[in-house]
Amino acid sequence: MNSSVLNSILFIVVFVAYINSISAQLPVFEDWQTRLSMRKIGHELLLSWADSTSRVAAIEGNNETYLIQFEPALDVEPKGFVSVINRNAFQEPFAKEFLVEVLACNTSKLEYSYYLILDAENQDSLVPCMNRPLPKGCYDFRITIIAPLEPPTSDAVEQGRITEPTVEEETGSSPFWLLIFVSFIIIFGWLYHRKRNPDNTKGIQLGTYLFNPKHRTLVFEKQTLELTEKEYELLQLLYNNLNETVKREVLLNQIWGDEGAYVGRTLDVFVSKLRKKLDQDESIRILNSRGVGYKLVLSE
Repeated sequence: MNSSVLNSILFIVVFVAYINSISAQLPVFEDWQTRLSMRKIGHELLLSWADSTSRVAAIEGNNETYLIQFEPALDVEPKGFVSVINRNAFQEPFAKEFLVEVLACNTSKLEYSYYLILDAENQDSLVPCMNRPLPKGCYDFRITIIAPLEPPTSDAVEQGRITEPTVEEETGSSPFWLLIFVSFIIIFGWLYHRKRNPDNTKGIQLGTYLFNPKHRTLVFEKQTLELTEKEYELLQLLYNNLNETVKREVLLNQIWGDEGAYVGRTLDVFVSKLRKKLDQDESIRILNSRGVGYKLVLSE
């Protein structure tokens, strides 16, 4: 096994280990779940304002900050929207602590904000001016997650609310080793394919000639000989069956196929052209099995 293959295997192992470590550090609550929670909050806020027809715009943001936007001008009172947001946060938690900011749509000026800790004893401690309504206008609600949710506690597991994870689920070892196994299967499959179908893009050594199928050339020392399409196909087919006789009908059918009328003499002409281009090296011969076919022979 050459160094390039070993490097490929090492790269795959390191890459899989990196992906496994990243996946183990993913937050308990996924971003798409948080976005659903934000859209649900937006929907219930509209209902609390007796609006069942307006649309909640697409939730903008990332894993920390989310923006809930509304189309109509709103009559908002902190006591009402604080109640809706807090109720949703306690029923379907998306963070342990978060900051809510109410922004004017056009200027992004901060009009109101409060901080919530998911603790029943402290939920009102950082909620100011709840009974002072804001002027009617267009507002966006920006929710910033200060402390993400923590992994489930042992109490929750014991009470049956959460299924206790297996060792594989905790460490990610099962997916990791599965990926390692699949990677090795791919590598060895690739090696087998390369062995059966060698990469000829850099050229095939034919004695002192270099046969380049990609560019359809024969290189002898510093001289480059171009091959016609048929010459290339003929040489490639003979090389693929090195030291074996290829029948005339096989050569004619695979190279000329249905391109119209041709006669056996056509094949002989192209063989003669190839012989002339390969005559600088006596170890390369195209032998004629009279009435049967042709064979490419490389002498030691």
